[in-house]
Amino acid sequence: MKRKLQIMHDLFEIVQSYEPYTKIAIQENKLSYFDNLKALCHWHDDIEIIYILKGKMNFYVNGKNILIHEHDGLIINSKQMHYGYSEQGLDCEFICILIHPIIFNYNNDFFNHFVKTIISNNQIEYLYLNNNNLNDHHLLLLFNKLLLLYKSSISEKEILYYSIIFKIWHKFYTILKKNFNLSELNSSNISNDLIIQKNMTAYIYKNYTQNISLNDIAESGNICRSKCCKLFKKYLNQTPIDFLNTYRLEISKSLLINSNLNITKIALNSGFNHLSYFSKLFYQKYNFTPKEYRKLNKNR
Repeated sequence: MKRKLQIMHDLFEIVQSYEPYTKIAIQENKLSYFDNLKALCHWHDDIEIIYILKGKMNFYVNGKNILIHEHDGLIINSKQMHYGYSEQGLDCEFICILIHPIIFNYNNDFFNHFVKTIISNNQIEYLYLNNNNLNDHHLLLLFNKLLLLYKSSISEKEILYYSIIFKIWHKFYTILKKNFNLSELNSSNISNDLIIQKNMTAYIYKNYTQNISLNDIAESGNICRSKCCKLFKKYLNQTPIDFLNTYRLEISKSLLINSNLNITKIALNSGFNHLSYFSKLFYQKYNFTPKEYRKLNKNR
């Protein structure tokens, strides 16, 4: 079953369901749940944890390409622009865990010292965890323990989630402390290009229904067309127009399944002014016409 990644207009992923009474989301996923084995680029307040159960996955974080091997993991810091994909077209099974930092904010001093020093630090983008490293291995075991608890029928297991999450954060903090001087890192040290890219990507998400040109996208970042294309290639591995059309097609899929609008109206509401162009792009990407896709997925 394809996973439907919803995106709000400020580009933050909508976490579809935290566990009851918590700000924790746990999923056992496959890349094949995503169209073309690739998730949409997004960011959010949550700390995101990826743990590879079988296979391998390429992961982009702020334009950096990381290959995550089987039994290894990645912790992505809050508000980092990221997405996972398969470079060789092979599937990958993985655990995805989202932890909202607010769960640690029961005491201001605790939060400021042990959490804010990390999530507000733009130099800490991600941490790769190698299963062959003993400290990393212990942390990876906690991810698997969290998954087993999630799949269990233990009553009131939400209390146990917090026990494991705090252990994860302790080990995460300890590893970072060994590699960085957390008190001296400059939280304002963020790439200007990354800020521009976020602004341009946000512009697309907010204005996808409009007649957007390459010039419009470049102007939203206050840069020239050439640099605009270079930044999209660096951070998203797509051209600006390809990225725009990819998002429009994601919107159209949702409308095909969740609304009774006719195909022409769906094309217009997704930002496509011409039905023939919409149908052509849709078929190229999904190997179905919009009508066929609706018929196959409407009642699932």
